[in-house]
Amino acid sequence: MLYTNFKLMQEIGERMRPFFEELGLSCLIQGTGTPRSVMLEKFKEDINSVLFGTDSFWQGVDVPGKRCRT
Repeated sequence: MLYTNFKLMQEIGERMRPFFEELGLSCLIQGTGTPRSVMLEKFKEDINSVLFGTDSFWQGVDVPGKRCRT
């Protein structure tokens, strides 16, 4: 999920984490201490994951295939 506001992204990510975890989805949230490169690799490898990030997180990132969908 892409946000333009960092604080809002973190707030919503933390609120939504329990919901996604109940569905069996990993919830990755930018700014929680995990390096960007590690988060991106986890997102690419785990089809059952949701990544919360800001537009700056995604600059120059390519995630091919069905990983990024609406």
